[in-house]
This record gives sequence, C-alpha cells and structure tokens, in this order.
Amino acid sequence: MGSTNGHFCAVLKFNKIGKFVGQEGGSTYKCNARVKEFSLKNTGMIINIAHQTFAAAVEGMDKTRGVGPDFPVEQTYRDFLDGRDSIINYTLNLISGKE
Repeated sequence: MGSTNGHFCAVLKFNKIGKFVGQEGGSTYKCNARVKEFSLKNTGMIINIAHQTFAAAVEGMDKTRGVGPDFPVEQTYRDFLDGRDSIINYTLNLISGKE
C-alpha cells in the first residue's frame, strides 16, 4: 500500500465510515513526499529522500502505526497454501451476522 492509502484509511476510520477487517495497514495518516532520488554509483541502489511530510486531518492516531482493524483477522501461510481467504470469509460471516 502507498502512503495515500494510509491517508484515506485514516480519514475513513476517524470519521467512522465503515469497518476495517484484517490486519494493520502498512502506512499511517502521515506520509513523506516530494522525494529526491539518488542512484549510488558503485552499487546502483536507488535512494529516496523526502523533503516534505503530509498528514491527513485526523486526531488521536499514532503516527508510528498503520491504521488498525476494527476486527483483527490473520491470514496464515497455511490458509494461503490451502487457497483459503480467512479475511474475506470472516467479513462475509460478519455481514451475514454469523460473527
């Protein structure tokens, strides 16, 4: 997920629009932007250094954590290998009143 996804999710969560099912998001309500890109001569590695930080208009959220789920659900490697989507299954059960 990109940083704008964190902005969007934070605004939805702060305004109590919908519910989040699954795991903590990979970005926060703050993001760094206006990036300057450098390519290291010897390794070819690309380094990005941000010049600005943007934040969504929310309060009370931890800037070091992604947006947390209202209903935490883990997708295990066994679920994945068995072709089972535990998060969508939980969500469908939640919608139908089974959870």
